[in-house]
Amino acid sequence: NNNKIGIIGLGKLGLCYSLVLKMAGYDVVGVDINKETVEKINNQEDPIGEPQVKELLESYPFIASTNYNVLKESEIIFIVVPTPSTTEGNFNDEYIRTALVKLEEENIKPKVVNIVSTVSPETCYKLSSDYRFNITYNPSLIALGRIVNDLLHPDFIMIGCDDKKSFKLIEAIHEKIYSLRNKDKPKIYNASLIEVEIAKLALNVFVTQKINFANILGEICERLHEENIASPNVDNITEMIGNDRRIGHQYLKSGMAFGGPCFPRDNTAFAVFAKELGVSAISCKATDSNNQYQSMRICHRIKKILNRDNLKGVKIVLLGATYKPNTNYTGESPSIWLAKDLKDYGAEVTIIDENVKEYKLDNPEDDFLHSSNLVII
Repeated sequence: NNNKIGIIGLGKLGLCYSLVLKMAGYDVVGVDINKETVEKINNQEDPIGEPQVKELLESYPFIASTNYNVLKESEIIFIVVPTPSTTEGNFNDEYIRTALVKLEEENIKPKVVNIVSTVSPETCYKLSSDYRFNITYNPSLIALGRIVNDLLHPDFIMIGCDDKKSFKLIEAIHEKIYSLRNKDKPKIYNASLIEVEIAKLALNVFVTQKINFANILGEICERLHEENIASPNVDNITEMIGNDRRIGHQYLKSGMAFGGPCFPRDNTAFAVFAKELGVSAISCKATDSNNQYQSMRICHRIKKILNRDNLKGVKIVLLGATYKPNTNYTGESPSIWLAKDLKDYGAEVTIIDENVKEYKLDNPEDDFLHSSNLVII
């Protein structure tokens, strides 16, 4: 009977969630403060640049608005707004609170308010105490560049709440979404609010430590090669050890630093939360420190490749500005970190990325590659 779902926040995740819910047969309405985003969605134009979104908007259009009045009949409301990091490293819940206040002001009374935005542990309990809503916490385990796919094919689902009725309502939505796959549904966990809040951060923190270890292995192999001791291939090593069921292959790949909107922030927020409890999360600090070092590691390799102590006057082209493929997101991008460090060493750096407006070539005919000393992909 819960056909009407409202979405507050139509950014990359909120818009994709809206489309997936629409695919599952729900009557979806969305709210966002960005007038341009709302206008594009209503014109069935893709405002976020995620795979599948343009096609889905054409096939499953829905109403978007800047006015909370459109949520009046929504029986369940998803909050998918930004939670920027504070100076201390926690997640700021200001936009979530603003949304809840607006719902109260407009006298909108959904059966459940389902928070999807990433929050610091203990946030949802405080929100449920401060506002008269049944609150669930249901974070999405997705990655930019494949959000729609990840929403349709999750490894598992976490729903944090203490109320059985609320859990059943959110569980039913996920079951309907995953019936689209004609496969067995993923395991759905009902845990307390704080258990899910901790688990969401812990997942990404653990993955960053796996990436960090792969990069340590990578540098060991590079140093052995430089010293003419041996020429081990790090990919062979990670391929072998990834076969152990305790380890697995995913994210066990040596490369550049991890970046983007989640991994660095989640790692910091988890360490801050642990510190507040008097717990020393040394591994989080070590991972963060080693991740920041990766750019210098690449600079070291480049100087060795060019056989130079400094890079003054060296022309370098960097192909790719985003932190990973299939997205136009450049926040916390290791590629841009590397470009800054190379410039500090005196290099003349050009970044090219045709998917990012500020790094598109004014003239695609410009022959940057042939006039450069080094190209970094």
